Amino acid sequence: ALLLFFNANATGNNPSNSGSSQTYSETLNNIPVQVQYDKDKYYVSGFEESVNVHLRSANRIQLNMESNADTRNFQVVADLTKLPLGTSEVPLTVRGLSSAVTAEIEPKTVTVTIEKRVTKKFDVEAQLSDNIEKEGYKVKNISVDPKTVEVTTGEETAKAIDKVIAPVSSAKQTIDTIKQTVNVQALDAKGQVLSMENPAPQVKVTVGLTAPTKDVPLNVSMTGTPPAGIAHYNYSLSTYQVRVSGPQSILDTLESIEVPVDISDIRK
Repeated sequence: ALLLFFNANATGNNPSNSGSSQTYSETLNNIPVQVQYDKDKYYVSGFEESVNVHLRSANRIQLNMESNADTRNFQVVADLTKLPLGTSEVPLTVRGLSSAVTAEIEPKTVTVTIEKRVTKKFDVEAQLSDNIEKEGYKVKNISVDPKTVEVTTGEETAKAIDKVIAPVSSAKQTIDTIKQTVNVQALDAKGQVLSMENPAPQVKVTVGLTAPTKDVPLNVSMTGTPPAGIAHYNYSLSTYQVRVSGPQSILDTLESIEVPVDISDIRK
């Protein structure tokens, strides 16, 4: 009995038999990359601004703390302070992470281009959407305010700028006017968008338009119920045709316009 008693207690108090330790994991997406460099002297472009981070820990509380954006202590850092001008592949590191948690970054490196920082003035030209011409509109006038903006970018990128545009869409237009505030874009000679400091300068663009027109016949459409004793009505219009203006795609589907006339209680 004594042997069985001591054997049972020895087995129950053995840590190795109490179960193996559990490891928890979380995958965090779109974690911003903190890029360290002298922002007054240099301009950096071309890098992924966010990465995925895989966290592991045996401590569920610590893992939850680092997973939550409101209680997170760690940062993903790309240190460029000792890199030369040009394009380099930079390893990413995690800083400030609890010692109870391990992290794996995906991807582990980013490619960055470092240039001397410059600011130059450029004239801005409005670039209209192709849909405006496709819908039959003709441009009467265009104004851009301000006409000149300062663009901050890299020294080599600035040399490649062929023009600075204000891209105008046709989404917010009246029948004859477009008024939009837009961010400018810098383009090279091939029309490719170049990198510039964010946020980009804004300009106000106003475009005066002449809409396409079409002459459309009018048809009277009687509505309501005629009074008792009325067999029919004769009607005449001051004009049997109207000129309509608007997008060409709508004009193409318009064959006539009905004019509703309520004949209820009309006896004379």
